[in-house]
Amino acid sequence: MAIKVVTDSTADLSPELVERFDIKVVPLSVIFGSQVFEDTPDFRGTKFHDKVKELKVHPKSTQATPADFVKMFKPILDAGDEVIYVALSSGLSGTINSAAKAAEELEAVDRIHIVDSKNLSMGIGLLACRAAEMVAEGLTADVIVKKLEQMVPRVRVAFIVHNLDYLYKGGRLSVAQAVMGNLLNIHPMIGVADGKMSVIEKVRGKWEKALLQLVAVQLGKPEKVDPHMISVTHSAADPEAKFLNDKVAEIIPEANIVTTEAGAVISCHCGPGTIGILYIEKE
Repeated sequence: MAIKVVTDSTADLSPELVERFDIKVVPLSVIFGSQVFEDTPDFRGTKFHDKVKELKVHPKSTQATPADFVKMFKPILDAGDEVIYVALSSGLSGTINSAAKAAEELEAVDRIHIVDSKNLSMGIGLLACRAAEMVAEGLTADVIVKKLEQMVPRVRVAFIVHNLDYLYKGGRLSVAQAVMGNLLNIHPMIGVADGKMSVIEKVRGKWEKALLQLVAVQLGKPEKVDPHMISVTHSAADPEAKFLNDKVAEIIPEANIVTTEAGAVISCHCGPGTIGILYIEKE
């Protein structure tokens, strides 16, 4: 009996990582008025943000349904295999509940193992890649789940937002807060704790200053950073990704750095230029 690792599109895995680790991905969707687009690698970065400009409608994200998970899980079960699903934080979406309902519908709760990442973006992706590595090592599903659950509290995520327009359009800021914040060059730094997002710092000033502060916050204690895989994840911010990649390599020369692009679901909440550094802290 083999084990298949599944996650959802909010993990922001690159196509290269999906292929390398043989991870299955359930797409969520974004809605522009009456139009629905799946959150896939073909609809990331500038393509997504160009669609926002074209349609002049700010999109909303929608969770995956139980039927989406049945569609993914059933062929795996029919092949006689088990599933480890590394899920978007239960504190941010009901997607994990959809997966649980699918497992019940398929009468396979004992063969579908659901792990709440309590995170988003590559905070999920890092865990999914670790799960795939443990599968390759021959560990059992129960052991892998236990090890993943021990890693969950050690995932470190921080993103810096370039401008506040998307936070305003998504209802997270008032128009006055957005206008004043943009005028004062305020860049919120968003972290994840206990499965929920919060602003951990507000950096005022030039964009490069904000990027350097992100580096200082995330890599200020490099001895605690597990170099096994560090992700630089961004939404239409290729130059900034190169800049941060170089900084990470300078501070942690032995780091395995991966660069991924945020999908439509993550991007519709934070906007173009948003960029983050994500890793798992050492035990």
